[in-house]
Parts: sequence; C-alpha cells; structure tokens
Amino acid sequence: PTYAARESGIEGGSAYDLYMKLKKKKDACLYMEGYGAAADYIKTRLSKNGMILLLGAGKIESVADMLFNR
Repeated sequence: PTYAARESGIEGGSAYDLYMKLKKKKDACLYMEGYGAAADYIKTRLSKNGMILLLGAGKIESVADMLFNR
C-alpha cells in the first residue's frame, strides 16, 4: 500500500500506479496486494544463503518479521 506521512495522496502516485508505469518499461516488475503476499512470494524464491533488501515506509519491517517467523 501507498504510505502517506502528512501529505494527501497524489493523483497517479499510488503503488499500483507506479507498478503500471514500471511494468511498461521492465517485465520484472510485480505488484502485491499486501505485505503477506509479498512475504510469501519472497519466501518461495529466496535461497538459503540469499539476501534481500526491503525499502519502504510504513510497516515495511513487517515483511521481514513474516519472513523470519513463518
């Protein structure tokens, strides 16, 4: 989901809007409906000694929690 701190939403600036713009330029772009779906996707593709970098705002750390607690 799109995280807004103090500002109101920007038209065309949602996570889904960004996904649609990136997808036009790069096929490797994915959109997930929530943190749980993202964690499930990552978990099935991350190798034993693999590394992942999570960047975001809001509750993005919950993805790391889900990866280590599932």
